[in-house]
Amino acid sequence: MRSLFLLLFTTSLAFGQDSTIAYKHRYALKFDIGALIDIDRTVQVGLEFPISRRTSWQTTLGYGWNGLMSGELRDFDDAKILRMRNEVRFYTGRYRTNRYRGIAFRTVPPLGNYWALELLTKQINYRDEREINYSYGTGFIKQTNYTARQRYVMGLHVKAGRQFALPRADKSPDRLLIDIFAGAGIRYINVVGRDVPTRNEDVRMGMYDRFELGAVGIIPSLTLGVKVGFAL
Repeated sequence: MRSLFLLLFTTSLAFGQDSTIAYKHRYALKFDIGALIDIDRTVQVGLEFPISRRTSWQTTLGYGWNGLMSGELRDFDDAKILRMRNEVRFYTGRYRTNRYRGIAFRTVPPLGNYWALELLTKQINYRDEREINYSYGTGFIKQTNYTARQRYVMGLHVKAGRQFALPRADKSPDRLLIDIFAGAGIRYINVVGRDVPTRNEDVRMGMYDRFELGAVGIIPSLTLGVKVGFAL
């Protein structure tokens, strides 16, 4: 009888207490799939590492060139994109819950649900081609000028996401990670060039007139994507 009572008591404790997923990998190398289908395409890789029990830091760096680009950027000469994202992640610690049995499975970074603050910086360097006609006697001379220009972007986003490990054959978490996220915020845009020293108040901000010289302003910003990672 005493043995039966101990068995029932131990079982009830097991169903009511938290359980921690054992995942010894704390660092993750990332490849941003979404950056390849972005309007400003880049090859983007990053690293996530822990800074406390439920907090991590992630930095991603991206680079794009003419052969990778699409749309309006392909029309510019010698276009290049440099992009960096830095974010601090706050993991909730809850990975999944078995409500029927009352067991909450908890874990530490890099697994689980999280929210994050992200700082985005991006610079697009390109050369704009312009034809200028000069009068010369009874005729004219056509000259092609190339002007170096830059489009600077700085954004701040609040994001929410979930990072999970694909299961092995024995159902334990593997090193291959999937990171899904979405967020919203604002971004500051400034398009500069040597031939425009002042701000152009008539330029609309947004997806249109993105490379109009003198465009300066703050606009709403959305971010979403999928990263594939490998835990170290």
